[in-house]
Amino acid sequence: MVELGSTATKLYSDADYSGRGAYLNGQSLDECPHANGTLQCIAWVGAWEQAKRWRYDLPHELTASYRSSGIDQITLEMEPFQVRAAMINQG
Repeated sequence: MVELGSTATKLYSDADYSGRGAYLNGQSLDECPHANGTLQCIAWVGAWEQAKRWRYDLPHELTASYRSSGIDQITLEMEPFQVRAAMINQG
């Protein structure tokens, strides 16, 4: 049971990380590489949507200022899409 739980946690964590990266790389939500309804798909899609909602492509200080002002989403109209230089350099 413990082994199964740790396997599920790892699968979820890996897909979550991949979904955030997919958003930063400009992939669309439709490009999820996992079968619909699987744990990995749920994690990937959830991470992608969260990354878009809170704009992980923007500098942390900017997103923090939006969050502290009480908004619940940073739209592309508010801030055009940007990819952080640090993310590009990691690739």
